[in-house]
Amino acid sequence: MLKIRCAIASVLLALAGSTVPALAQTPCNRAPGFAQPVRGGSIAVTRIFVAALKFHSSLEINIDGAPNAYHIKGRPFGALDTLCNAGRAISSARGTYEGMEDCGAFLEDVKAAEAAGWHGDPKIEWYGIATKDAAHNEPVVQSDGPYQGYFVSTTAFENPAFDAGDPRRYLDSRTVPFVVLPRGSHFFSKGDAFSDGGAALGNVAFVYDPASQRYAFAIVGDLGPTKALGEGSIALAAALRGKAIDPATLTGKQATALALAGPIVTVVFPGTQVEAPYDNAQIDKAGTAVAERMGGLDSLKLCAAM
Repeated sequence: MLKIRCAIASVLLALAGSTVPALAQTPCNRAPGFAQPVRGGSIAVTRIFVAALKFHSSLEINIDGAPNAYHIKGRPFGALDTLCNAGRAISSARGTYEGMEDCGAFLEDVKAAEAAGWHGDPKIEWYGIATKDAAHNEPVVQSDGPYQGYFVSTTAFENPAFDAGDPRRYLDSRTVPFVVLPRGSHFFSKGDAFSDGGAALGNVAFVYDPASQRYAFAIVGDLGPTKALGEGSIALAAALRGKAIDPATLTGKQATALALAGPIVTVVFPGTQVEAPYDNAQIDKAGTAVAERMGGLDSLKLCAAM
């Protein structure tokens, strides 16, 4: 166990830019990882290059972070997603329930909550939407710009150069390739260097479609449910499909149609960090550096596909 911990520590230092050499000389350096629980079973997460975390999954679309993700009037007004995906209701009449459990009732409760100033009965607890209060009841609405009137949609990874109510603080799903990892999972644990992942928001990820052989570098940008795995941004899915999208005209239907059944391979590199402003240029720069330390892009593709 001590030898494994030392090997992992060496690779993390190398990935972070240390002069310690990466283990690119030994093909893939595969090792056991952990099982990530998902609804109906689990997904095996293995290690390659000793420390990198690899898994196979489908790729569902995460719209959060897009400045036009959510609007009080929903998809008919042009929002990319329905508010039913963005929160839960706390109502004396209906009890507490998730928006997607009863979308019609939820939208009625959203209107009632807005009319009551967001702090009456019913209340909405928002997910992935910036709020003015710690209880996450009163959403922040964009007051100007091209998406005036839309809620400010958030991602777990943030750019602290901007205020919490500024859409630029968050990763725009339409333009930034990012992956979503389950909150509170082994991916982020650091207690045991063998069974836990040591990943963090802002890490570099390599995402590969063996069928098309298309790939994209991405950033670990958001957190999802504890029993779900295999979600990424609109921009990531578009890259893997080889499709150019126009963020200004993209519809929610077009965005969700970019999902891939898979299996898609995702490799996360703990110890790495994409630098601000967390755009495509910085992600590609960090990803290219990681690939070089792993023996080159061909080596990375080969180990991802195995």
